[in-house]
Amino acid sequence: MSETKLGIGIITYNRVESLTKTINEIFKNTSCPFDFIVADDGSTDETLEYLANSEVNYISGKNKGISWNRNRAIWHLKNERKCQQIIIFEDDCFPNAFGWEQEWISAINMYGHINYMPDVTLELDNDVSSGEGTAANPFIAPMHQAFCVGYHANALDYVGYLDTRFVKYGEEHVEHTHRFLRAGYGGLLQKHTPERGQLYFLKGGLDVTPSTSHGNHDIAMLNQRIHESIKYDQIYRSPWTSDDEMFEFRSEIDRYHQTNSVIDQKKRYDCVVYLGSDKTYLESIKNIANCEIIELLQGIIVPNANLERSIRSEFAGFFQSDCPYSYHDAIRCRDTLCIYTDFKKIEFR
Repeated sequence: MSETKLGIGIITYNRVESLTKTINEIFKNTSCPFDFIVADDGSTDETLEYLANSEVNYISGKNKGISWNRNRAIWHLKNERKCQQIIIFEDDCFPNAFGWEQEWISAINMYGHINYMPDVTLELDNDVSSGEGTAANPFIAPMHQAFCVGYHANALDYVGYLDTRFVKYGEEHVEHTHRFLRAGYGGLLQKHTPERGQLYFLKGGLDVTPSTSHGNHDIAMLNQRIHESIKYDQIYRSPWTSDDEMFEFRSEIDRYHQTNSVIDQKKRYDCVVYLGSDKTYLESIKNIANCEIIELLQGIIVPNANLERSIRSEFAGFFQSDCPYSYHDAIRCRDTLCIYTDFKKIEFR
């Protein structure tokens, strides 16, 4: 069985209202723990102000187009957070049913690559040859949709990232999907004509907000010509096509690390219980916790038996287990400067 570490990203550009809705719906409707990132493609509306005040992780840079921006999100979740299942939303698509991600995790594990087919597509442009739109029996169709796309990290190891030779908007997801088919993921390949391959789709659990496209006809035609010229290049692509692009991409990742907290944004803390250590460490906790700090113990951490008695006394009724090891999810490891909480390790850099 494939390891489950879910990463969810949103790619956005100048759609702060739909972005806000998508973020809220993801956090409200996702039932399992996940890492999260918003990739902003140089928005000029209120998007960056909203993100800076929203306490979610985000990465931004110059307006570089869909390929570059989707690569920002995929890179972060795959390389920085080591996620196995990666789901990328466009900012006008959102989950509308609690636990929606379970079908996506199953489909990603089975197929390596999966797409979402909205109801409006089924109504207006139904070209489904078979299937029910579930993980066990996905729709099979030749069309391409990028509202929500799932990737497995193992498949990305062979296929790589979107090609940054595409300009702005158009064809980039289509070409990326063809490479997944060529590598044996996400559908049925027509070997000599990958553009005629049949893709796997899920339905249900998601919805789409009507929005205005940022693309235009001239750019779409240019990207079609680019696609035709590169469609038989090697399958794997890096998220850059030159040394200069690599350094630009790296600079964006470096800026992200300088401006974002390492705390998992899925967790919202009402308070942090400080079990005792040096004051420098306490100040580090205060700088990132953004909540009340309860100093349960003063000075160096006490032996485990005394710690157990202190917790039982100060927090009577909070813990039910008689085993002292049940408290390890709130105990700091003094030697490694780590806090263990909810079975997840948080490291302070």
